[in-house]
Formats: sequence, C-alpha cells, structure tokens
Amino acid sequence: MSPKPTVRKKTTSPQVEPKIGGIIESPSDHYQHEKSKRAKRDVPEDELMAAARREYKAMLEAQAAKGKGGRPKKKPATPDSDPGSQDLLGDE
Repeated sequence: MSPKPTVRKKTTSPQVEPKIGGIIESPSDHYQHEKSKRAKRDVPEDELMAAARREYKAMLEAQAAKGKGGRPKKKPATPDSDPGSQDLLGDE
C-alpha cells in the first residue's frame, strides 16, 4: 500500500493595513482613494492610442455590416425547382 498524502493547512499571514499619511486604512479604502485620485488627473490621450481606438471602432462597424454569419437559413423549395414534379418518362 502507498502511504496516504498528508494534508497541509494553508498558512495565511495577518492582514496588514497600509499606512497612508500616517493613517491606517483598509485595502478597500486605499483602492477607492487611489481610484478617485487617478480619475482627477487630466492626462491627454496618446496619439497612437487614439488611432488604434479609431481603427478598432471602424473594424467593429465593418463586421456589423456583414451580418452574423454562420449557416444560412433554409428556404422552402419553389415548385419550379422540385425535381419530382417533372415527368421523367416524357411522352407516353
């Protein structure tokens, strides 16, 4: 018989809250603070990024015009194209 594998418990380090300006905040408070700080910054968009964004939007619009793709829907057969409707023997 093979020996049973031992089960190890995961050890977790105690949650250390970051210090911002000498004030201890929770991680979610720190996240919200950073998010609001970065939203206030006025950074001009890079020209390469703007060009790529325009190209991407144009590509999406071109694909939307094509349609969904996939297998075409079945169309009912017209009486003209039904091969069983013609008399194959000709004149009798």
